[in-house]
This record gives sequence, structure tokens and C-alpha cells, in this order.
Amino acid sequence: MKRLLHVLVWSVDRIAARPLPYVAISMVVTAAALVVTLQHLRIDTSTTEMISPEVPFRRNQAAFQRAFPEFGDTIVAVIEGPLPERVDQAASALADQLRASDHFTAVDYPAGDPFFGRNGLLYLPLDELAALTDRLAAAQPLLAALAADPSLRGLAEFLSLAFGYQTTGSEPVSELDGMLGAMARVVEAQLAGQLGELSWQSTLAGEGAASPSREVVIAQPRLDHGSMAPATTAIAALRAEAAHLGIAPEHGLRLNLTGAAVLDTEELESVGSGALLASVLTTLAVAALLVWGLRSLRLIAATLLTLAVGLILTACFATLSIGRLNLISITFAVLFVGLGVDFGIHLVLRFQEALAAEVRERAALRAATAGVGGPLSLSALCAGCGFLAFVPTDYQGLAELGIISTAGMAIAWLASLTLLPALLAMLRPQLQPVERRRGPQRRLRRPGLVVIIAALAGVASLPALSAVRFDFNPLHLKDPESESMRTFAGLAADPATSPHVIDVLAPSLEQADALAARLEALGEIGEALTLSSFVPEAQDEKLELIESLAFYLGPALAPPDRTASSTAQARRAALAELRALLADASPGPG
Repeated sequence: MKRLLHVLVWSVDRIAARPLPYVAISMVVTAAALVVTLQHLRIDTSTTEMISPEVPFRRNQAAFQRAFPEFGDTIVAVIEGPLPERVDQAASALADQLRASDHFTAVDYPAGDPFFGRNGLLYLPLDELAALTDRLAAAQPLLAALAADPSLRGLAEFLSLAFGYQTTGSEPVSELDGMLGAMARVVEAQLAGQLGELSWQSTLAGEGAASPSREVVIAQPRLDHGSMAPATTAIAALRAEAAHLGIAPEHGLRLNLTGAAVLDTEELESVGSGALLASVLTTLAVAALLVWGLRSLRLIAATLLTLAVGLILTACFATLSIGRLNLISITFAVLFVGLGVDFGIHLVLRFQEALAAEVRERAALRAATAGVGGPLSLSALCAGCGFLAFVPTDYQGLAELGIISTAGMAIAWLASLTLLPALLAMLRPQLQPVERRRGPQRRLRRPGLVVIIAALAGVASLPALSAVRFDFNPLHLKDPESESMRTFAGLAADPATSPHVIDVLAPSLEQADALAARLEALGEIGEALTLSSFVPEAQDEKLELIESLAFYLGPALAPPDRTASSTAQARRAALAELRALLADASPGPG
């Protein structure tokens, strides 16, 4: 340590003799480091990338992505609304627009897949398909009337048949009440100036059936790897297409985005603003501390400039050594400001003491270096070793923070013993007698009391350690109030759309089926799917039901062309007929 201290004192003396070249060289190096950092440093907001790629699940994930590359950084557009038919139309139109866009390489709308459009009924359980067949068979005459004439005249014919069925007992009253109630709610909403539409899908599904009012479109964006936010352009394009199609609350539709690309983009915005705010607040707090402790603008300016240079050089080191910052390592800036300024404060205070004793600047710098050079070196070494303890872990985000922060401590130590002395020698701060000083340099009157209080506080805090829990979910690093996380939570709450799944690759379909059977036997597994799961069961029985349904329902839904009652006179006649039917159907007084 003595030899190192001798070298430090000698080098500081040489710097103080000719400070200008050292300051100029430091500024040139800092400017170059800033350019390199701004051009090449990127922020990786992926929570998965914060874990070492050598961990088994990461290797398995890489193998799965090679087998299914379409499941990469996707954008998941969730369209919701009270009317299932309108939601389906909007989702289908959005998928078509995105397929024609240059911003996306692949688009998938599972509910609109032509295969399921042709064969979807085969995937219903046999009892549900039978119940649906019975409901549609019972509604066949009513559907035929509306299909033949979708106007007021057709509605009058529909009600005439409905009331006739009710009178003869051929149609349960509850079924008719449900249909008429749905129509009445639409009319009442329209009269109140609100958006009201009738969903035949929900009405025919039966009372209490869950209406599918959510559809999902999955898009693979074309990423701009030259940008810090590669998916921003694709996300903006998707929102623009949705707005053009009228997917908005005023049309009864809501669009929310999630998916890996959106989660990362929103996290980047959050991290950027959060890190900037934290850095600004930390810098202001440090500046306030320097004002209180140093009370010299020149000393404060030299300390803050040294701190800024060290921060830029540390960011450049991160750029050249790692090439990125993650959600954890980005906090190095706050750590650097809070810890790196300590080196400068110690040196400046000792320098100020020497000046106050009427020692010339160069001699004062030698005295300050001799007084604090050894302790600063030991402090930097201890801090670096502490941060290096983060490195041997598979949690790569923490390991990278350790590497960057260790380098930051070395850079802060070096800058405080090279650039800071040069700045102090150039600025020549004014002398201030020791007896006029107040504040942090005063000796503690009762140091033992401080030690006792600190020890008692530490002991009292020990019980709180039992309440500490490790949160291993990297999604909890993201803002829970962001659009992408709220949408993700909504999808996760529905078993049909939950992203909480385990993907397993098997060499063959037979082995995959055998593995799925073993997994389904576990209580922790709700359902295990393979390609065999997409082969419908009981196809013969289901096809028989579908064929019978098509036999008596198909002609009703494809009637011969009939001119709709579009004239005002025809509409008035149909309305009068409707009033008469409703008046006859209404119960009399008493």
C-alpha cells in the first residue's frame, strides 16, 4: 500500500504541475466514449435474456424456437366488445390488413382460420352439439322468416310465428322471452341514443351461455434492429390500422395490445423514464450535499464534472464489454452517482483543509492524496469485490450489473485521482479559514452513542428478515399498470387464452401422446395437448347430427331472393302489423 501511495502522490504532483493537458485529454476521451455509447449501447428489456442461456430451460426454449420460429417476439392484439359478431368481424378485418402490411412477417387469427370455419362444430363435445342442434331446430321457422325478409315485414312474420308457437305450446315461453328481451334491450338502447345491436349468436346460444366477446390476433412484427425500440414502428402501424377500421370505444370495440414485443417496448419506455428520473434525483441530492459540505462553486463544479466523466466512461465500458443494459444493470448509473462521488468528496475535503492552512495548491493536492489515497484505494477495492460477488450466478441480469459496477468503481477511483486533481489545480479555489467552517466537518461529540443506536437498530431489524421472500417471476419487474401487463393479466385469467403453458418437444407423435397421458395424470396439470388433440372424437355421431341440422336448417338460411320492404309505405304497414301483434300478445288489464 505504501508503494501504491507513493506512486499516487507522485502522479498527482505531475498532474498538478501541468493540469491543462490532462483535462483536455480527459474531455476528448469522454467525448469519444459518449459517441460510442449513444451509437452502440442498447437496452434489452427481455426478462428471459436476464437468465443465462446455459440454463436448461433456456436451452430447451432455444430448441423450441428453432422448431417453431413463428412464436418469437409477437404482438398480441386483443379486441373486445359486447357483440360477438362485431368483434369477430373487426378481428378478421384487422388480420387481413396486417397481412397486407410491410410491417409484419406473419399474422394469425386462430378463430378465423378456414379449417375451423369448416370443421368447428366437430370440436364441440357431443352433448353440447346435440343441445345446439335441438335449439337451432326449434328456431328453424323463426330463422327462416328472418332470413327470407330481414326487414320490419320479416320481423312481423317472425313474431306472428313466435306467438303462434307460444299459443300452441310448441315453443317454451322462456325461449321466446329471451329472444324478445334481447330485441327489446336493443330498441331501448337505440331510443336512449346508445349503441345497441342484437347478437343472434348470443341469443341462440341459450340463456346463461357465455358470449365470446374477445378475439385475439397474433402478429409477428418486422423488427427495426437499428433502433433501441425495434417494435415501435410495427406497434404504431397496428394501432393505425385498427383506428382506420373503426376499432374504437365509440364503435363498441376496445383494442389492447400485449405480447413479448409490446411488453419489451413498454418496459423500455418505463425503464428509460424511470432511470432518467432516478439519475436526476440522485444527482440533485448529491449536488445539494456538496453545496452543504463544500460551499465552494469551484470545488462543486470540479467534483460534479469528474462524476459525469466517470459515468460516461462506465457506460462506454458497458457498451464495449457487454453491448447492452438490462432491467437490472441499468441501475448502475444510480449506484455510480451514489458511490462514485464519495471518492471525490474525500479528496476535495482534505484538499480544502490543506488550503485553509495556507498551503499552496500543488502542495495541498500532494497532502490530500497522501492523506486519502490509501483509504480511497482500499474502498474502491472492497466495493469492486462486493460487486464481483454478483458475477458467478446464472441470473445474468445481476451478473452484468456486477461487472459494470466493478468497472465503475475502478473508473471513479481513477478519475478522482487524475482528472479531479487537474481540475482543482486549474480552478484554484479560494481559501476558507477552518474556524469559519460549519457543518459536516465538525467532530462527533458522542460517537459511542451513534454506534449503540446503530447496533440496536440492526438487532431490531433482524425479525424482519423472516418476512423477506424471493420473487422469481421476472414479469413482476414490469409496470403492472401498463396496457400490456393489464391485457396479459386478462388473458392469463382465462384458461382458454392463458399464456402460462409448458412447451415440450418430443421426437415423435407417439412419444408426445404417451408423455401427454402421463402429464394429465398429474394433479398440477390441467390439460396436455398434442397434435392428436386436434383430431375430433366421436366424428361419426357428430357428422350425423351436423348432416341432419344442415338438412332442415340449410334451406331456411338460403331462401330464394325476395325484395325487402324498403318503401316508406311498406315500412308503415309492417310497423302497424307489429303493433297489432304486440297488442294482441299483451295481457289485458287485471
